[in-house]
Amino acid sequence: MSKIKIKEQIFEVENAIENFPKYEKILKFHKEVLEILLPLDESIDSWVKIDLNKKTFECYLDEIITSKKSVNELIKKSDFDIIIITDIVKKIIEILLNNNANGDELRVFREYIEDKEVIVNNAISSILKEDTKWFESHSKKFGIDPSLLLLIFESPLRPFFEQLSRELEEEIKEIWLESYCPICGRQSNVARKKKNKRYMVCSYCGLEYLVDMFECINCGNIDPTKMGFIKLKENEEYELNYCKVCDHYIKILDEDLATVKIPYGLEDLLTRKLDVIASSSDFNLKRI
Repeated sequence: MSKIKIKEQIFEVENAIENFPKYEKILKFHKEVLEILLPLDESIDSWVKIDLNKKTFECYLDEIITSKKSVNELIKKSDFDIIIITDIVKKIIEILLNNNANGDELRVFREYIEDKEVIVNNAISSILKEDTKWFESHSKKFGIDPSLLLLIFESPLRPFFEQLSRELEEEIKEIWLESYCPICGRQSNVARKKKNKRYMVCSYCGLEYLVDMFECINCGNIDPTKMGFIKLKENEEYELNYCKVCDHYIKILDEDLATVKIPYGLEDLLTRKLDVIASSSDFNLKRI
């Protein structure tokens, strides 16, 4: 099941704040970002220059199936209204500043991008090409974690990619079988297990897509003797699958054992206890 519209996501986050008080702070931050993105989600055609009609979706689907290309490879930075994107970028930086994240560094960076749409254009182009060099170089220049810079610039595009996910998931969910998302090109770190099938859940666009139950999605290892599994006694539905060849792991939500609903779109955030276990000295595993 792909991500619901952002208005419904906000409602789910509000419920999660009540059900998962341990994560209240980060959930409230997530809600603030969603509220900034809501106008984009409600008027996609005001800032996306692509005509998202049936023919367009059929073309994307054909490329996915025949060429194994993810849709982000077919998108250009010129397909978006950069003025609107820049405005959203500034609002997200403001939210981060209000949450005391990299205060001085972010203020300097905000001044750096002021009235310089070419910088935002370059960041968007790097996201679409899955090129990390821009983020690494600007991370060093401004002392801001590259993952934080990525969050700032990829968030405005989320409503677009989530829309693609909703339109195309039914056609590709059971047939993709690749480790990377066919919509945005990312590799996910979390999956849902249902009736002995394992579906990766893209933490960005929300697409669910079937992968082999016993294959490492990082290195392709299929030797069961070189795979490890950890279940939590207090949360049987939470599971770590890891590879002893490449030392990478993914987090699993077993829906057949679930006693508490984990909303779609919050899987990675609400399973942080698994990340803590994976990175501990007992295992020293790496996120994908």
